[in-house]
Amino acid sequence: MRFSASALFITIVVCLSGCAGEKLPPGMPKLNRDACIKVLQDGKPLEGANVSLRPDDKGMTWGVGGKTDAQGIAQLWTHGKYQGAYAGTFKVVVSKNFNEGEAEYTAALTRNDEKAAAAIKVKSFSYVEDKFGSESSTPLKVEITSTSKIVEVDASPAVKIEKPYMK
Repeated sequence: MRFSASALFITIVVCLSGCAGEKLPPGMPKLNRDACIKVLQDGKPLEGANVSLRPDDKGMTWGVGGKTDAQGIAQLWTHGKYQGAYAGTFKVVVSKNFNEGEAEYTAALTRNDEKAAAAIKVKSFSYVEDKFGSESSTPLKVEITSTSKIVEVDASPAVKIEKPYMK
């Protein structure tokens, strides 16, 4: 099989342009693509938490956040689309909610079984204290630098707070 020089050149250009990553929108600061945050609770990783970083610099309007994995680590994304976070000091907002019985409730509704759905009591729980879920009350702060890898916060103590379920 023969390859022409132009086909080889086009293949190399396509590969290199894909590796360069997506171009950032105008005004977005340079991102540290390696920036992650680790959330602990009572010394253990908090899996499945939503994490939002709110910049101290109110002139920065680019949202930063992620969701923690089994190790409690969230890869940070800016504007929900661009991997990484920009340098700065941030308040950290953490939430983790779960609705027990919701899957069964939804399945009953999907089957048009209103009687079964009515018999299912869905309970909603928060696994993080309320103070961590608001920018105005969270005590958690981190600094992201151009070389940060993993910054760590502690959202202790572990809790399970029942909340009203919103259908």
